[in-house]
Amino acid sequence: MVLRLAYFVLVHSIPHELCLNGDHTGIRFTLAKGKMWITKAMHESKDKSVNNHGEKRQFTVLATTSAAGQMLPHQVVVAGKTAGSLPKFGKFKISLNGMNTNKVPKLAVCFVLTTLVQAVANIASFCTTYNHWSDNITSKAYVKDIVVPYFKAKIETMRAINPGRCKPFGEQICVLILDTWWGWYHIVPWVKQKYPWIRLIFVPAGCTPVAQPMDRGVIAKLKAIVRRMYNSWVIGLVTAQLKAGKPAGEVKVPAGDPTCKTNLFRWLSLAVDELNKDPAAIVHCWEETQLLRAWEGPVQAEAAGTDKKILFPKWHDYYPPTDLEEDLEAGFMGLPFTQPETEHEWEDQINWDELERETVD
Repeated sequence: MVLRLAYFVLVHSIPHELCLNGDHTGIRFTLAKGKMWITKAMHESKDKSVNNHGEKRQFTVLATTSAAGQMLPHQVVVAGKTAGSLPKFGKFKISLNGMNTNKVPKLAVCFVLTTLVQAVANIASFCTTYNHWSDNITSKAYVKDIVVPYFKAKIETMRAINPGRCKPFGEQICVLILDTWWGWYHIVPWVKQKYPWIRLIFVPAGCTPVAQPMDRGVIAKLKAIVRRMYNSWVIGLVTAQLKAGKPAGEVKVPAGDPTCKTNLFRWLSLAVDELNKDPAAIVHCWEETQLLRAWEGPVQAEAAGTDKKILFPKWHDYYPPTDLEEDLEAGFMGLPFTQPETEHEWEDQINWDELERETVD
């Protein structure tokens, strides 16, 4: 895989900024993991008496980063058929819709906002499917509304500074790295026809934990930021209700669609800005996969000297054959959080001194 990327980088002079990796993950409405909000005994007995514990509703987020360390806007996919399933951030217009290629085809509709809404400035594609899972229709919308606009803006910016850095948009070859999930390779012919300047590189089946940058820490970082924002929101609601005199057993935290979707969309957008403050952390995730070796001279020389039948076995040009082995884990939306946490991590987010003074008063 590294040699395939190195070959494209060498032949087409592809800078780090024009190499992307996107991956899906699930975001639950209630971001409490394991026994985080309950005792060990309640967790082991599967006690669901605590408000919202056991809530498993979720939606899908498709997050993306570049090899240069930039995080792109997200695509979100929720269950539904119309824009009415989305939070009321503004006016939506249909970007793409159609019946997917599942065994039993279902309708998928993707929207974009007609005007910039700052609260969700880093969400560029809003999709609805019958079960909140991505499919080949949402995949097309992702390429159309996120990948292509990014490449266009980035190429124009780079050429404005140094015209020799890359070729004009539409001529410059760019790379999109994806896992071998059915929704991706069902759009291969469409990408080849509509955007022939995009090269697709597929992570070999079973290798996403080691060869996909998003799985090497980016998604974990994203979820950690959103969880922190969620915890702060919950703590604020609970303390406000307790201060107002409500008995602890009657304290409630919203878990419904409108509130949770609105909050989580806002937090996911803010998380993009936060992650982009530290590009080195994203680059580190790419380094963990060894993919950045594709820009090293010796690796490029090895790629150039490798028989193309070995480098691209059974491939037609640079696209996979119809019998490409699918990574069965690639479509898994993921656990709510993949990074370790302490049982009472939320305690670190409370100002105990202030709370103690208010209790004494």
